[in-house]
Amino acid sequence: MPALVDLELEISGICREKDYRYFIENRDGIWGAAVCADPRGRIDGFMFSSRHPGSSMIGPGVARTAAQAAALVRAALDRYRGGAAVFLVPVECQELVQQMYAWGAKNCEIHFCQVRGQFQPPRGVTMPVFLPESG
Repeated sequence: MPALVDLELEISGICREKDYRYFIENRDGIWGAAVCADPRGRIDGFMFSSRHPGSSMIGPGVARTAAQAAALVRAALDRYRGGAAVFLVPVECQELVQQMYAWGAKNCEIHFCQVRGQFQPPRGVTMPVFLPESG
């Protein structure tokens, strides 16, 4: 858990440890997780996802690079074979956007970032969702 919290603070400037503990506990049986680590075991990205008839979503998650984010989305997509999932890709990350289109993703909504206090531009890729957002 500390590595997830540290990575999200580094990339996004927020901390949602409480949400991540909830996802990992998975009392409802709907949450999945994927982690991207380097050869030394340092976590470079993570992605949670929910699979529920009322809300199938990929995210929240963060990654240091677009390639790592794409790998995490690809791993999460395996949970949705025969179905569909919603996820948010940052438009400023063109490499990731183009990869999602190449895989057949479709735009269905546009979301805007809102912050309280001073905005910190992401230092990597951040893929938010609107399921528990306590950050």
